[in-house]
Amino acid sequence: MGIRDQIVIIPGVIEDPIEGSRIYSDLSLLKDIYMDGMNIKAEIGVKSINYNLTNQSEKASNVNIPNFLIDISSIFIKKVDSSTSVIEPRLVIGYSAYKEQSNNPVFDTDELGIDNNLFGNDRFAGMDRVGDQKFYTLSINYKKFNNSLEKLGFTISKKFYFEDRKIWLSSINTASNFMKEDSRQEAPIIAISKWVPNKNTDLSAYLGYLTHSNKTSMAGINLTHKVKELGSFGFAKRYRRISGDFNVPLDYSEIYANINISERFKFIARLKKDNKTNINIESLVGFEYENCCFAFRLTGSDKNLSKYEINKARIYYPNLADAWDNIIKIENKSRINFEFELKGFNASYKKMNRLLNNSLFNY
Repeated sequence: MGIRDQIVIIPGVIEDPIEGSRIYSDLSLLKDIYMDGMNIKAEIGVKSINYNLTNQSEKASNVNIPNFLIDISSIFIKKVDSSTSVIEPRLVIGYSAYKEQSNNPVFDTDELGIDNNLFGNDRFAGMDRVGDQKFYTLSINYKKFNNSLEKLGFTISKKFYFEDRKIWLSSINTASNFMKEDSRQEAPIIAISKWVPNKNTDLSAYLGYLTHSNKTSMAGINLTHKVKELGSFGFAKRYRRISGDFNVPLDYSEIYANINISERFKFIARLKKDNKTNINIESLVGFEYENCCFAFRLTGSDKNLSKYEINKARIYYPNLADAWDNIIKIENKSRINFEFELKGFNASYKKMNRLLNNSLFNY
């Protein structure tokens, strides 16, 4: 028990905020075709944005933007005794027309990462922008199974643009554009791999590589291993050259251990580190009891979230930096955590351990 006195700065009020209504619609027709061993998915549609604003000096542009997408894939299977190899080539062709939208406000929109729009026409999360693009994506996926267990997997994909895209969020300063020589001009090669040498070990990794600038845009690795009767251990690392609301590098690593003390009682520990600043940003240690009906956990945790380096010219949403400052002040503290979980009909068959829900192992 205790008393804590803390002064929190509330983000300032936005002066003369843009107000009004917005109607967003996405109408499309889809057709699935199977022909000579090929799966063909065709989609054509129109996305529309209509504004009715009450206090904007420049009138917003209502837009109707046609688009289409063709997704062609096939599958080749080879079986030898208990081993099965599968190869899946894929070609996606997409088009979304260009319509000027720079006068339109931004209420809830941000740019999607290239790994989230390899095969689709959507370039933004939210409903204030419809991004233009003309592209095709090539991809090939290989999997090897042994007695129905996936032992090896590998996927490599690359998105090619026929021309530079024109629609971007107005928060981006073209003169100092940090992405100008990277993802705006080209998309990285995305490679994803998985190796399962046995039922107790799982190794996966991914890489995004920009061939034009010879730079790594993102990378990650996961390694988990179970030791019979002892418990499980894991290591994860994530790197993104441009990440988050402030478009700064992310370089995190994490280790965890679940050590069995008895059949139902275990010791749990986790440590997450910011490799760029060499600071432990999150740690947790404690005990867990679990049976068929409930789980009980008692842990101690500590957070020391990294402070970002801010470039205000790159921020669109007002007071975003203040909001993140408040989150860091709230989260950066030590805690004692108590968790009690009942397992009912909706529970997973897997053992429940929500302590890793915010873990790098989930991404």
